[in-house]
Amino acid sequence: MKKLLLAFATGVLVVILIGATIQQGGFPVTGIVGGNGVVLTTNGTAITLNVATTNYNVQSAGTVYTLTASYALLDFGTTDPAITITTAGTYLIWANANFTARGATYAATNTYSVKLRKTSGTPADVAGAARTLTIPIITTVSQDFGLIDTPPVVFTAAANDVIQLWGVLGATPSAGNVICDTADITAIRLY
Repeated sequence: MKKLLLAFATGVLVVILIGATIQQGGFPVTGIVGGNGVVLTTNGTAITLNVATTNYNVQSAGTVYTLTASYALLDFGTTDPAITITTAGTYLIWANANFTARGATYAATNTYSVKLRKTSGTPADVAGAARTLTIPIITTVSQDFGLIDTPPVVFTAAANDVIQLWGVLGATPSAGNVICDTADITAIRLY
């Protein structure tokens, strides 16, 4: 039977699903230690998680970004939604962006999308880290479309990998524009 274990270390909540047989008094987990990580031993198998200080979060700042029909970094000028992962490891990564129509007109439904992209080394999209939403038919509308987020993904990073949040419109509006007024990206080291 699988049980959920919650452990705290260095101010981070770690949730672990451990496959262990329930026995009288609970399941046999021993050897929980601190330091630069958490080590759990269950049924003789050690699981080590590094939950020290190798987490990253960047919030955009600067001028709002006007989206185009070509994927590009959501460029705010001052602080872009991009992180440089300085420590190699495996991370849980996700991002959010808020899109807003400003006097926009679409005669047919359209789409807007975000994705995470590794731009260092050999540039590539981060697998599974993209999302697309629909813009309804609108006429000269200014409205907040709300947050669009990337699905959280597990990503194995090399030292100094750069991960950025990119956005795109299926097509630009015939009038007005669509902007991104805030965006963020987060990476939490798993091990």
